[in-house]
Amino acid sequence: MQIASLFPGFWGPILSNPFGGGFQDPTNASNPYAATGSAQPFSQPPPKRSNVILWVVLGVVGTAVAASCCCGGGMYFSVGVLSNEVKNQLAQDPVIQQHLGDVKSVSVNIMAAAEDKQKNNRGGNVLAFDVQGSKASGVVVGLQDPQARPGHFLINARLKVNGNEFPLSP
Repeated sequence: MQIASLFPGFWGPILSNPFGGGFQDPTNASNPYAATGSAQPFSQPPPKRSNVILWVVLGVVGTAVAASCCCGGGMYFSVGVLSNEVKNQLAQDPVIQQHLGDVKSVSVNIMAAAEDKQKNNRGGNVLAFDVQGSKASGVVVGLQDPQARPGHFLINARLKVNGNEFPLSP
């Protein structure tokens, strides 16, 4: 029985369901939302997914990023120190003064070091540096001094400028 039919006239449209059919009696069995005495308890929500894999992946990626920052920063710092040591050594060399002038900048040249090592079958740590001077530019190739005395970082070093090679003082 519909409630709106109990109140005809003015109250009927207000109490009726705008979607048709009017309000249903809660004891009506055809109403799927009607309260019944045999209400079933709600089921448990599904268990939360474990985020172990996500945390492991984030840990590995975070460690890799931190390690690359530390190693990259350390490498940048050590190359800067190495370039300054070599710059100080080359600034005092008379051959450098003669052909390049005052040393303005020194930077590591990994490709020239690899080419020289293959070409001359040298053992030890071959190092190469691009040297910018006040007169010209050149490449200095030499071996790392095993004792690495202050002011003498390279041994058996050569200056390559304009297709010519000049041995540097020991």
